Amino acid sequence: MREPQAAIDELKYAVNEIGLISGFARRPIPRIEREHGTLSPPVYRLDHYALDSDDDYDPFWQACVDLRFAPSIHSSVQYHDLSRSISNYQYNHINGMAKAHEAMAKALFLGGVTHRFPQLRFGFLDGGVAWA
Repeated sequence: MREPQAAIDELKYAVNEIGLISGFARRPIPRIEREHGTLSPPVYRLDHYALDSDDDYDPFWQACVDLRFAPSIHSSVQYHDLSRSISNYQYNHINGMAKAHEAMAKALFLGGVTHRFPQLRFGFLDGGVAWA
């Protein structure tokens, strides 16, 4: 979902093949890159395709409606989370999907996607209950 047209092409593939999309894309922060160059580790923001995106994803959401496809989001923020352990994977894993899904749901609602496309339905997969 890095670009709307590429997302539409992938959507057509997903409808017929896999059925999942990521709930975010990593985006650079141009001002930081201009002022500081490439940093290590890289500095980025998460784009949830609906709020504060540089691109207009409405054509993608419309393609979902046209294809009668409910986007099923499956993402985790365990590598982007503020509360991280350097020694315990379970600590990092627990609630990672729920946090990612919350961020995507807020972006869809506050970005107006659910208002502009009221017939569009979404799925948020694997909140971690089965894993727990």
